[in-house]
Amino acid sequence: MLWDRDELKQIRLGEMCEEVYSHLYTMFSGDDLADYQTALPDLPQGLKPWLREIAPDYARKGGAPKKK
Repeated sequence: MLWDRDELKQIRLGEMCEEVYSHLYTMFSGDDLADYQTALPDLPQGLKPWLREIAPDYARKGGAPKKK
């Protein structure tokens, strides 16, 4: 899981949605994308309900992450 690699515990839910969304579209590029596009949400934020269930507590906190 991508959050397991987040040793600094800084990746929030919204950022993870964008990361996963990007990976999905990369995986299903070309002809495969047409087959799966109806199953995928239109926007990265559409993944939030799915990812919220598996997100660690620090990722669910509101607000922007602290600056580095």
